[in-house]
Amino acid sequence: MNIYYDFVVCESGDGGCYALTHETVCWRHLHERDEYCKRIIKEAHSGASLAGWVLAGADLGRAKLAGVDFSGAMMAGCSLQGADLTGCNFFRANLEGANLRGALLNEANFEFAILGGANLTDALLEGANLKRSNLVGALARNANCKNAKFFYSRPARADFSKADFSNADITRAIFRQAKLVDAVLSSAKGAANFDGANMQGAK
Repeated sequence: MNIYYDFVVCESGDGGCYALTHETVCWRHLHERDEYCKRIIKEAHSGASLAGWVLAGADLGRAKLAGVDFSGAMMAGCSLQGADLTGCNFFRANLEGANLRGALLNEANFEFAILGGANLTDALLEGANLKRSNLVGALARNANCKNAKFFYSRPARADFSKADFSNADITRAIFRQAKLVDAVLSSAKGAANFDGANMQGAK
């Protein structure tokens, strides 16, 4: 079983992909995808931890997974669009290129998480912990980031146009070359790096 980075290579033989936890193949080669997702949700609802699981590419859009522990999970390319992930623990999780559009992420913990290239458009991140997270190239237009913690995060080249950072802690965050068009930053706390950022219309 894949857990805590003890990755098993997908038996398809294509190389470069890892088997999903509890499976011998990756998402691309998995036939019973709906059944697999139902099993994930059932385990999560039973109170099981999904820490360290390999779920790369899995489609969990609209799933109700509030409070689940995904710490250290490999979730690159995962679809979590519109999912309820309120209060989930993504500490050191890999969500590179994941689709989190419109997801409920209030109070979620993303400390040290990898969110490079992730889609966070319209996501609700109020009170979320994004300290030291990698947000390079993320798409987070119109995201609600009120009261979120961005201390030492790296949203370089990310698009946070129209995002609301009211009362957010952006101390030492690196928004280098980021797009912050019409973003609300007037009550954000701390000094951040905005070198080369597009802040047209930002408050």
